[in-house]
Amino acid sequence: MFINKLKNKVIVLFIFSMLTVLQSCESFTEIDPPKNALVKDDVFSDEKGANSAVLGIYYQLTSSSLGQGYTSVYLGLSADDMYRHTDDSPSRQLHINDIVANNDNVQVFWSSIYQVIGQANGTVEGLENNSNFPENKRLQFLAEAKFLRAYCYFYLVNLWGDVPLITSTKWSTTSKSVRIPKADVYTFILNDLLESVKNLPETASNNIRAKKSAATALLARVYLYQKNWAEAQKYAEMTIANTLGTGAALPNVGEVFFPNSSETIFQLQPPNNYTSSFESSLMNLFGADYLLEDNLLKEFEPGDLRRISWVGEDQGNFYAAKYTTSPYDSSGPPQYNVLLRAAEQYFIAAEAKANQNNISGAILDLNVIRNRAGISEIDPVGISQGECLLLIEKEKRLEFFAEWGHRWLDLNRTSRASAVLGALPNKNWNTDDMLYPIPISEIKLNPNLTQNKGY
Repeated sequence: MFINKLKNKVIVLFIFSMLTVLQSCESFTEIDPPKNALVKDDVFSDEKGANSAVLGIYYQLTSSSLGQGYTSVYLGLSADDMYRHTDDSPSRQLHINDIVANNDNVQVFWSSIYQVIGQANGTVEGLENNSNFPENKRLQFLAEAKFLRAYCYFYLVNLWGDVPLITSTKWSTTSKSVRIPKADVYTFILNDLLESVKNLPETASNNIRAKKSAATALLARVYLYQKNWAEAQKYAEMTIANTLGTGAALPNVGEVFFPNSSETIFQLQPPNNYTSSFESSLMNLFGADYLLEDNLLKEFEPGDLRRISWVGEDQGNFYAAKYTTSPYDSSGPPQYNVLLRAAEQYFIAAEAKANQNNISGAILDLNVIRNRAGISEIDPVGISQGECLLLIEKEKRLEFFAEWGHRWLDLNRTSRASAVLGALPNKNWNTDDMLYPIPISEIKLNPNLTQNKGY
């Protein structure tokens, strides 16, 4: 459990695991990492060391359950996207929405997110009030650390609700943490992102480090989840313009999940022992294991290019084929793990407009997605607000299936989970299932933590 193990990580930061990946990822940075384990003061004594500390957060994220593809798997199982062919107990609990508080998958997931946050917190502490290198680089590094921290807290509050808000590496503070109201955590997320927007660079090589549009993209999502429709629309449209340019089209479906896609806003480069995203190993590399639900496949319209390009088949079983290059094969075209892409921003803009009764504007954004998929446009005439929101929900499911848990998050934030998942015969659904349990091992270590209702 990360919160209660921070004591061992306060003094020595960003050591061998981070250095290993940096040695083989020259595109990650033009600055070599430090060669030995260093105490915190030495890490931040110059720009080179501080840059390596920031890269350590990226490495922690891409090596974690959150960043390696398990987010797509676990949340896909919890929603109505996927099931596991060889169903073990922890996976089955997720799939039928009958999770116990000692579920191994949930425990590892929780801990891995807090490990990234711990790395980010150590970097923020080392960069604050630091005058050892140029101020513009200090502010950029600080913005990257806060963006990555905000990304992690976004998943924490949406999966567990009220969570410990860890902002320090001090053992005396973290070991007795209490759960903070979700609204307060969201305020913290917004503050981190708004600061990041001011200091992140406009561009990033291969989009493997955070840039300004990554922060505006996540801001758009956060405002949408908070039902701040005007700000969600504002930041979504800003992100689209800065990513694709005015009037530019989305790339072809077959180009979306490759490093040079014009749609990509932010992606994770795999650690040095992999050449591509680990998601192909989870979904299809060694025989399809995590399979797509029939009720998802039936939603695709005839000729939908997403169905043709992003769904694979193995002996009559259908699986997500967005990532197909083996992470162990250096000869294949590389694929990075895409965290943020422009298509989501069209959905955010569409939903924000629909909730402001701009139905024609919402359908216009939705048709951008449908045009790329090769299916007919929707005529907005006569469509009500409720009908429009359901059209957006359906289209987003088809666009983002098996991708970063979008379906699960959307059903919960719109209070549609009970209507959709509760109607499925293979689910043991009740409203308490909208939140995952706090791992029982966490509560045993820290009695200040309380359990979510129903567990």
